[in-house]
This record gives sequence, structure tokens and C-alpha cells, in this order.
Amino acid sequence: MHGNFLLKNKQIFLVGLVFVALTIFLGTKHFQQKQKIQKGLYTSVAQALREASQGDKADFCERQVQDKRLYLAKVIDEFRPLIQGLWAKQDGRELPKSQLLPLGKIQLRLSPEARPKHPYDQSSWSWEEAQGLLLKTQLDPRSPASLEAWRNLDTMARYLLEKDSLRIVEKRVFVPPKIAQHLFRPNLAMRRTGPKEFTVPLNAGDFAGEEAKLQKLLESEWSGAGYRVRLEWKKDPSLYTFRINLLSSRSFVNHKKRTLEIANMAWTKTVAHEFGHVLGFADHYYSVWHADHCYYTQETRNADLMSNSDIGQVNTRHWQVLDQAYPWQKRAVRELFAYQFGD
Repeated sequence: MHGNFLLKNKQIFLVGLVFVALTIFLGTKHFQQKQKIQKGLYTSVAQALREASQGDKADFCERQVQDKRLYLAKVIDEFRPLIQGLWAKQDGRELPKSQLLPLGKIQLRLSPEARPKHPYDQSSWSWEEAQGLLLKTQLDPRSPASLEAWRNLDTMARYLLEKDSLRIVEKRVFVPPKIAQHLFRPNLAMRRTGPKEFTVPLNAGDFAGEEAKLQKLLESEWSGAGYRVRLEWKKDPSLYTFRINLLSSRSFVNHKKRTLEIANMAWTKTVAHEFGHVLGFADHYYSVWHADHCYYTQETRNADLMSNSDIGQVNTRHWQVLDQAYPWQKRAVRELFAYQFGD
């Protein structure tokens, strides 16, 4: 009885540690204000994962990657000031002004009007590849390629630590797109203002004064098939609020804090993707774990904005789900509900 109690509390501690770590990965406002990431963060997560899969709990893949994961985490934490400085220095000077959209203190890259050549895109992620990126940084430490390798290494390590945490600690099973289910999170502030119109109030936050640019960008992406989403600006702290993320290249929505965190040099479609979360959509990303060779594949549906934020679009299925969540002249759904996106 006593042993079970200790084991349960240890598991709770590990889950809590990973949860805190993942929150920091996403860049909360608190850490943005400090302009730094907690010292030794990646190392702490790697050590927690080692403890969570000790002894008989460690499968073949864990035995292969534990030491490598911990070593790479320590290296990235050691070089954190360099990596953070590289993210901050991305200013788009190498791009023509015609490809940039100034937005307050940051700039956005205009997404290309490209059509997907294939229904799906797939990339692989493994600690072996992360180790290869580390080696690239040593070829010529001051070269542009080496500096880009540091950014890519940071991105890959964050992804792998997050997926390993979900798989090992939370026992998450990763499934392919065709059978995946998603959770829609209704925005209680949204209103159905017409048979084919949805209105959502927002707080411009860090982008105060740039409302017209944001409105044009988001309303143009979220329109089609006769439908449209309309933005309504309000200075209300209880609404989803735009914030600037200067800690990494990652843009994201923090539902707990009700913020849209937009990174410098993000694609314009990425902002529209994050806005999709405010409407209620989940990420349509599909990570598949390949236990036979110890790697993940990240799969995306190219024509879906919530799956591919580079060239994806809003299509008929998005409007069907919004119709379900916010029906015309009927009570809106107030609880999370599951949906499949399909092909």
C-alpha cells in the first residue's frame, strides 16, 4: 500500500514536471517578459523521462536514446543564450520588403499563393537526426549554415521532448490522419450573425493600432463557399488577446491565458492558423510513432489550413464544423466535442 502510494506520487510529480516544461516550451507571457527560458529546462525534461522509463519500463527505443537525449538536452541548455539570440536576430533583412508585412514590433512573411502538389506531406524526426544537426554546428561555428542548424536543433529537440513526454508519461497513442479524432473547443464569445456569417470579438493587445492589417489578413483567409468570419475589436481583457512572442519562431494559442502568441517572421497563413484555434479548431497535425526504428513522422494534410499553415486553406469541412458548433438561429454548443476532418 505504502509502495503504491509513493509510486503514484512519483508519477504525479513526473507528469507535473513535464506539464510545466511543455508550458514553458510554448512561451508563456511570464517568460516572455523575463526574456529568457528557465535554465536547464530541456535537461530537466530529459531527466524526468529517464526516471519515468527506468528498468523494465524502458523499451528498446528508450534504451537506445536515453543517453543521447540527455546529452543533447544538456548541450542545448548550455548554449541557450546563443540560440535565443539567433531567434531574436531574425529580422527579414535578406527578404524584399514586398514579401514582408510590418505588424507593430514584428514582421510577418507573406505566405506564397501555392497549391499543394500532393494530398499529404511527411517529415521524420528522431534523436539520431538531432545529433546530426549538432554535428553540423561544429563544421564552421560562425557560418550562416551552422547558425541555422542551431535553430533547427532547438526546434527538433523541443518537438521530440514534447512527443516523448506524451508517449512515455501520458501513454499517448499517435494515430494516422484518416482515423484521428480532434476536439473542438467552442469560443463562448463567438456569435452567429447571419446564415453564413460568424462574428468573433478580439483584443488587439500588443498589436493595438494594427487592427486594420490583422482584420484584412484574417477575414480574407477565413472566407469562402459563401461563408465569412468577421472580427470585432474590443478592449476587453477577458477576450482572446494578441501577444508578441520573441523567444522562438513558434506561434501558438494559449487557451488558459486566452492569448494568441505571434512570433517574429511568422507566415501570414500561420497567423490565420492560430486564429482558427480561437474559432475552436484543434491542430490537425498527425505524429505517428514508428517503434520498429525509433522515430516519429509528422504528417500534414496540405490543403487544410489547420494542418499545413504554409499553403493550407479553409475549405468546406471547416464551415461544416463551424455550422455544427455555432448553428444559425439555434443555441451554440458550449462543451468540447469530437470531430473527424477526413480527406
